[in-house]
Amino acid sequence: MIGIIPAAGAGERIQPLGCSKELLPVGSRLVGGVERPKAVSEYLVERMIAAGATEICMVISAEKSDIVRYYACRLPGGARLLVNQPAEAPWDRDDSRRDEEVARVADDDGRELIDRFYQQHEDADSASVLEALGRGRSVTQLAWAYRSVTPEAGLEEFGAFVRHHVAPAPSDADIAELYDGSDPTGFSISDRGHLAGMHPLELWLAAYLRRHPGALQPELLDASAQVRQEIYGGLFPPSRPATPDWRIGSIPESEAFREISRSWRRLGYPFESLVPSYATAIGSSADRPDQLAELVGIVLSDGVRYPVRRVEELDFAAGTPYETLLRPSPRGGERVLSSEIAAVVRAAMVAVVARGTARRGVAAVRAMDGSALPIGAKTGTGNNRYRVVRRDGVVLEDRAIDRTSTVVFFIGDRFYGTITAFVPGAAADRYGFTSSLPVQILKMLGPTLRPLIAGDARIDRGGLAAGHPCGAIPPPRSYTISCTSLSIPANDTGRQSREPSSIKVQSALKQKGT
Repeated sequence: MIGIIPAAGAGERIQPLGCSKELLPVGSRLVGGVERPKAVSEYLVERMIAAGATEICMVISAEKSDIVRYYACRLPGGARLLVNQPAEAPWDRDDSRRDEEVARVADDDGRELIDRFYQQHEDADSASVLEALGRGRSVTQLAWAYRSVTPEAGLEEFGAFVRHHVAPAPSDADIAELYDGSDPTGFSISDRGHLAGMHPLELWLAAYLRRHPGALQPELLDASAQVRQEIYGGLFPPSRPATPDWRIGSIPESEAFREISRSWRRLGYPFESLVPSYATAIGSSADRPDQLAELVGIVLSDGVRYPVRRVEELDFAAGTPYETLLRPSPRGGERVLSSEIAAVVRAAMVAVVARGTARRGVAAVRAMDGSALPIGAKTGTGNNRYRVVRRDGVVLEDRAIDRTSTVVFFIGDRFYGTITAFVPGAAADRYGFTSSLPVQILKMLGPTLRPLIAGDARIDRGGLAAGHPCGAIPPPRSYTISCTSLSIPANDTGRQSREPSSIKVQSALKQKGT
């Protein structure tokens, strides 16, 4: 069993700190009979080990290496801490898995290059291909390129080609020497590409297109399969058998993120792929507010994803003999999370409001009798920046991309949504708001939402607060109630002013209906 601890956040609301927030001392432990401070994250590690975890992965950012140093000698029990894949990890050259991964890198990289070179040469005839090879090369490179693409050409044809591209034209003796010295016989495609000053695959593609004018891309990919493997066969030089190529080392991570991407799309993630990064997380990886709200709807529906219905019905020519009423066919839900996971997430979201970062949302919406409705939420703040850091740690460039703060929430057992505040561009440097801003907006919207939400007789006022599943309600469907955008009048200090700022707030509220 593997335990995963997300620990990449900066903890801006509790800064400044002398260490990562996961290492804050809470309580103590005995080490050799001496009482020592105990990091708050150690309690989580101990619980994971007690639950049977044999490997624990901490997802950290580059600035939080103190977590690695702390746990290097302090991980209790028999668990193993995974924080990264070391660059110096040895690879066994006899390992069949390594051979498969080398072949995969060769295929992926080669396909990408064939695609690129094909775009450059697809409309060229035989003469144009040779003309393109002759541009920007030394006379020696030109000779190797020409003879590799046209190995059947004689001295006379070779001389005409060289004289056309080289000025002043070489003598007959020099041309004969070039011709003999650029004989491709016995040289691999990689060697010929190096001597011609071009990528071996481009050299191969030029030769293939000359022999098969008009060849289409699928044909090129099939025909180049063996050549791609040959070119990339030197990823592991015999002199360095234990040194992995960085592309090989990244394969397991890339495969893992492809699997994560497929899983996320089942939960409503709106994009086709993810960037393999330890900073990737739902809510911060190019997500959209509407899809975040849908994710909360899945949690609220006990792990079942129901189709989002934006149009209930279309009524044409009402009140006439030609009236036509169109309604969508009912579709059932798809289970994408286990009910146990959904129940744990709901309970955790309730705890975030009760005693976490969304405490401002306590009792934000009340029933008609004045009692507080159960609310669950998850907050997040993103200070998204473009930063270039030199190897010695000196920051060469640091500029703001945007600043975002989001809260996703549910109210009772039927309503859920999201509120996002964001500042795009360089203006983000002027603001320091956190997720308490959208939570405060949710609280301010409470009186407005009360007639809509509290009027629903089926709201469960106790089950969610206790973390109980919502399985007692009928199978729901989801549809948008409202979606608004507005500006918050504020200046840099957060006090109200007459000038509208660049902070934008987008909100969406949805309801489960039967």
